[in-house]
Amino acid sequence: MKVAFTLPVTGTLRVQKDEPIQLYDWSFYFMADETTGFVNSLVIELSNIPKEKWPTLVTVEQDPNADIPQFPFSVNPDAFHFQMIEQQIINLESYLSVYGLEEIQFRHIDVRWISEEGDDLDEGLFAGFSMPPSEPESRYDPLNHLFLVKCIVASNSTGPEAAALAHYRVGASHYNNRRYIEAIRNLYLCIETLFANGKSKRDATLSEFRKSAILKNAIQGELLNSPSKSLAIILEKYPKISDHPGTEGILRFIYNLRGLVQHANGFTKGQWHPSRQQDFEHEAISLINIVDAICWQIAERDISSIKPKEPDPG
Repeated sequence: MKVAFTLPVTGTLRVQKDEPIQLYDWSFYFMADETTGFVNSLVIELSNIPKEKWPTLVTVEQDPNADIPQFPFSVNPDAFHFQMIEQQIINLESYLSVYGLEEIQFRHIDVRWISEEGDDLDEGLFAGFSMPPSEPESRYDPLNHLFLVKCIVASNSTGPEAAALAHYRVGASHYNNRRYIEAIRNLYLCIETLFANGKSKRDATLSEFRKSAILKNAIQGELLNSPSKSLAIILEKYPKISDHPGTEGILRFIYNLRGLVQHANGFTKGQWHPSRQQDFEHEAISLINIVDAICWQIAERDISSIKPKEPDPG
């Protein structure tokens, strides 16, 4: 049995031949766009997957006391999955970035299991799945022309709000592509741009952070209004947060998180590696919840304060 993972690729990477590259049980297909010649997808095939790693379907025993019947089948929990090779593919992405590759879009993966000669297919298999770009769901009503005019006028700004929103946009883009370390960096820069008042040392920065009602309210919203599963995981993962209850503990956590993912010497202690994105998923979720609330409030305030001039009737 073999499994094929297909991932979209962006950038200007070009290859001389379209034949697959085979290394032991691995095959790599760099698929190019016929018009541009740039690689637009990467297919990775792994052959000779042992049977105990196949996505076999097993029957699930029903709970007689359950209100809703459980789906009758489950996939082998030990089945081979993409996360087992994701770190290596992220490292490959980093090497190829020197030669024009911009991004491998890990969130849009397609998985297909393919039988090989001699496979004993006496059990049902979960043949695969696809994760195409999901249909977006907007939280907002369509923007009218007056609001768009206000956005255009507000964009004529060089203040800290414009820079902060730029960091937010980049951080949100990284977050959506499951690049949680990069997301954390830019989301922190958004907070720093808005509230640090040019400070970078811990005590001075935290002192500035404490002065911001917007920042503290956003943290309170994450703590109290709709506490998330990710926040609960973080509070357990970083027990020192509880040394400073409430907002103060989260402020210190945000500052320390920036240092943890920013300084390369952390790797020498085994704390992080740029390819270990999943280790920081819940940190990124909690941080983007806070920053999203902040940026929404700032954008609404700035845009609403603009009063476009009425056109001269003459």
